[in-house]
Amino acid sequence: MMKLRSYLKIGIASAVVLMILFIAGVYFLVTSSNKVQETLRNEVIMQEEILALEDINSHLVTEARYYTYNGQQSHLDNYNAILGEDPYVSAAELLSELNVTKDLTNRLLAVNDISLKAAEFETAAFEVAANGDLKTSQTMLFQPEYEQTISELDESFLAFSKD
Repeated sequence: MMKLRSYLKIGIASAVVLMILFIAGVYFLVTSSNKVQETLRNEVIMQEEILALEDINSHLVTEARYYTYNGQQSHLDNYNAILGEDPYVSAAELLSELNVTKDLTNRLLAVNDISLKAAEFETAAFEVAANGDLKTSQTMLFQPEYEQTISELDESFLAFSKD
C-alpha cells in the first residue's frame, strides 16, 4: 500500500509538472505567433508606405512635366498639393513607430534627399515656365541630370521592394 501511494504521489507530481510545461509551451507558442503576426503586419504597412511614396514621386514628375508643357496653373497646384505634407517625414515617423531598423529609416531619408534634388530641378523649371518660356522649362525637365535623379529615385524604390 505504501508503495502504491508513493507511486501515486510521483505520478500526480509528474502530471502537474507536465501540465505546467504544457501550459508554458502554449503560452510561448501564442506569444511567438503574435510577434510573427505583428512583424508581418508591420512589413505590409511598410511596403504600402513605400509604394505610396513611389506613387507620389511619379505624380510629382508627371505634374511638373505637364506644367512645363502647357503652363496650366492646375498642374502646379496639384504638384504643390502633393507636397503639402512632407510624405517622407511622415513615412519615417511611421517606420519608427513600427520599430523598423534605423538603417531602413535612414535609407528612406536618403531617398528623400534624392527627391529634394529632383524638386530643385522642378522648381527651377517652374520659375522659367512662370516667365513664359515653356520650351526652356520643358528642356530642363528632360536634361540628363534630371533624368539621372529620377532614375536614382526609381532604383531606390526598387531596392526597397527587393528587401
